[in-house]
Amino acid sequence: MKTDEERYVSIVLDKIEVCRSYRPKVWPGSMYRQIGLGCELLPRAIVQDQLGLSEDEVKWSYTVKTAGGRKRTLALDARISPGCIADEEARQRVKHWLATACASVEVADDIAASLHGAVLEVRQGYKSKDAKRLSNQIDSVVAERYRHAGWLLLRGTTAGDETSSTYAFARAVLDYDLAAFLERNSDRFRDAVLGILDTLLGATDAD
Repeated sequence: MKTDEERYVSIVLDKIEVCRSYRPKVWPGSMYRQIGLGCELLPRAIVQDQLGLSEDEVKWSYTVKTAGGRKRTLALDARISPGCIADEEARQRVKHWLATACASVEVADDIAASLHGAVLEVRQGYKSKDAKRLSNQIDSVVAERYRHAGWLLLRGTTAGDETSSTYAFARAVLDYDLAAFLERNSDRFRDAVLGILDTLLGATDAD
């Protein structure tokens, strides 16, 4: 039986391995998409395990109408609802974070009191800003748009607290050291990506 750490590593490596079969003309964007899927699935698995949630409890989706009048279902990456958390200590950590998060984005008290939880959307990069995929920085225009919309933005930095840093959030709310996990396994992830790139670039040279 796999440990949590081994399972988390497999989530990322499995998505990277998918890229090995890509054709040379389509691999750059496709590799980004697979790494993006890994970025989504890994946090969802950690949220589910650390808070003792079921697969259904960690899922969240909503329906919108398209310009053509059709209905389209969109899914975000993870849901955290205190009412679904059985462990009292974990539930209190989440409640405290929700209150702090609401205050940090200036949610009105009556609205904050009515909230049932939070929904997480993981972003690893933006199509219009490909260079940002290589760093932990988000485009300032996009960040400002999120702030104006009242969204809490957690950045990929070890500096800051649980309302500004993804890693601080993982430690304080999920009781999981995500930074240490990535540090322990960064060589494995890097070697996997480089191995796939060697394969794909070799195929390109052969053409």
